[in-house]
Amino acid sequence: MLNSCSNSKSDKKILYVFAGEFPWEVRIEKFLSSLSKVYNVAILTGNTQNRQTEEIYNDIQIFRYANNFTNTVIKFLLYFFTWGYAIYKYTKKYKPDIVILREIPLLLPAIIVTKIFKIKLVVDVAENMPELLKSYASNSKNFFLKMVYCYLPIYTFIESQLKSADKILVVVEESKQRLVDSYSIDSSKIEIISNYPYLINLKQKEERYKDDTFRITYTGNIDSDFRGIQTVVDAAKILQSNESIQFNIIGDGNFLDFCKQKAQNLLNINFLGKYNHDELLEYLKTQDIGIVPHTKSPVIEYTIPNKIFDYMASSIPVIVSSARPLKRIVEEADCGYVFEAENPQDLANVITYIYNHQEELKDKAINGYNSIKSFYNWEETERTLLDTIKNVI
Repeated sequence: MLNSCSNSKSDKKILYVFAGEFPWEVRIEKFLSSLSKVYNVAILTGNTQNRQTEEIYNDIQIFRYANNFTNTVIKFLLYFFTWGYAIYKYTKKYKPDIVILREIPLLLPAIIVTKIFKIKLVVDVAENMPELLKSYASNSKNFFLKMVYCYLPIYTFIESQLKSADKILVVVEESKQRLVDSYSIDSSKIEIISNYPYLINLKQKEERYKDDTFRITYTGNIDSDFRGIQTVVDAAKILQSNESIQFNIIGDGNFLDFCKQKAQNLLNINFLGKYNHDELLEYLKTQDIGIVPHTKSPVIEYTIPNKIFDYMASSIPVIVSSARPLKRIVEEADCGYVFEAENPQDLANVITYIYNHQEELKDKAINGYNSIKSFYNWEETERTLLDTIKNVI
């Protein structure tokens, strides 16, 4: 939930641009909550659900823009122009001092608009956008989404124009280095703003269940093969003779049906649907270990999922794949175990080891919890975000 800001604010204005629906995304809510403590903040967001075009949400001005073309091809082809116009329209109306852009595909119109109005542009690079689009397109049955393949060189060119931004925000060190290496962007222009949880979400784990069940949980989107759920299913198949080990999968997405079909007849894996964030944090207290099985894809190698920090904040140890940011966090915090990405046998071996050495789990859980408390938390990150925006303004 976004916090109300104090009465003493700067007169500076910030417009955040996000083509999805809002309220929706945890990172954006944290950004807007923090920024609204100091600045006047608005968000330009999509409107596919026919909601109010303008409203105030916890001191945040929301502008909702609907692309009303019903034809998918036309909507796809005119995406840049329609959203470019929306950015121009609401920049002119709101008169911000800074535009913060979340949508890399809209970078070129955002650069043009901010130059027209002589204001600053900050870009929030949460993912490796060209590779993310490629992954979604390859897993989609929608012909028009697969057209994204044809436009990948364009998206790579667009991303290269990040050097025109006044500041770039990324989620992990690996993403910063990718932009420096790929496009020769000055590293001083890039700031790391990670997706850490609020300290208020810290949950000291209660005593585990008194039964013999060993509960391993995954939480999050199941929208692509890069999430690695297929590796979990294959590991569950290897471990099915041990009835005490149970896998609980929370989430949904386009890849869910494939995973369910792959897990058919397995009694040790449960697909539990989607939970809201508060329900999820409460549920995690009942689990023994959290898993992040993502592949070592170009998408995952340059970002970090929120779920690893949710696990740590809930005082449960983690199992992660060997994707670089995941492996680095686990080794720095000494809060869990690493398996070779996309290797179900290695994952099964790691789980078997953990199951036979459960006395280690308490120390791993405490290490993760203390790491959140001392460093991996939004309260610390908020200071960096506010200092960064202050320096840009």
